[in-house]
Order: sequence, then structure tokens, then C-alpha cells
Amino acid sequence: MLSELEELEKNPKFKAWKLKHKNHFLSSIFSMEPDNAQFCYANSKGDRITTICLRTGSVEISDKEEIFKSPETKLLPLKLNEVKLSLGQATKKAISFQESNYKQHMPQKQIVILQNLPVGQVYNITLITTGFHILNLKVDSASGKVKEHSLTSMFDFVQKDTKDYIG
Repeated sequence: MLSELEELEKNPKFKAWKLKHKNHFLSSIFSMEPDNAQFCYANSKGDRITTICLRTGSVEISDKEEIFKSPETKLLPLKLNEVKLSLGQATKKAISFQESNYKQHMPQKQIVILQNLPVGQVYNITLITTGFHILNLKVDSASGKVKEHSLTSMFDFVQKDTKDYIG
């Protein structure tokens, strides 16, 4: 993730955007697959976000979007100097934890977000399992310690989303 950020920061399109948006800060880095990262920059108020995608050397910049968060939640900037684990190391820690604590829930897909949350700066790793469960692990970006973990059935989300549906 950090090597992709270095590549992004060298890109002329990004440099031009950053010059016009000096009050924006890096709030998270999102990845679902190797060599395909999304960088989220929030404005100084923390109520709008611009997503910048880096795909094999090309840069795509989305318009500012409203952030979906509760009003009392404050968006925090990433502290990159505190990141000691690579994405690969954090993922290995998450998989090791899964194998020790949730071995019957085999991961099929993973989503990783590096973000600064009230629990600390973490790799927020979501593993979607073959049994239609969502295992969420928050791995400290400096120590590698799993700070939080939870397992939820995907069907719980479907029931919540569809209960208000009128067909």
C-alpha cells in the first residue's frame, strides 16, 4: 500500500490535484487486490472525501463525495510514519488469527483498509468466508496485534437491508 502511495505521489495528475487541494489529508487506503489501491483524501472539515485510484500507473480522481459517518465521528488523518507493517504482513497476521480462532470459516475474499480509528491506526481487514460469514479484524499497523475481531453472518446484513423493502 505504501509503495503504491509513493508511486501516486510522483504522478503529475495527482501532483496537480494536490496543489489545488492543500487542505485535504489522507484518511484511508483501500485495497481488494494487489496493485489496485484507492486513496481517500478528506477535506479539512472531514465531511467530504475524494477517492483517487491508482491502477497500473494510471490515476483516476473521483469527485468529492459526502462521507457516511455519524456526526460525532471525527475522521482522522493517517500517520504514515507509524505504519510498521506492510499490507502483506498485516494480512498474514489476520490469516494466522483466523486459522487459530475461526478455523471453520475459510476466507474466500479479502478487503483491507488502512485507517486511523478510535481504537488506533489499523489495517481494517474484512474476510468474506466460504460459509457466507464476514470476519472483521483490526490489526494494529505498528505492532501487528489484533485489537478487535468479530464474525457476522452475511444473512444478517441481508435481513437488515430487505426488511424495509417493498417489492
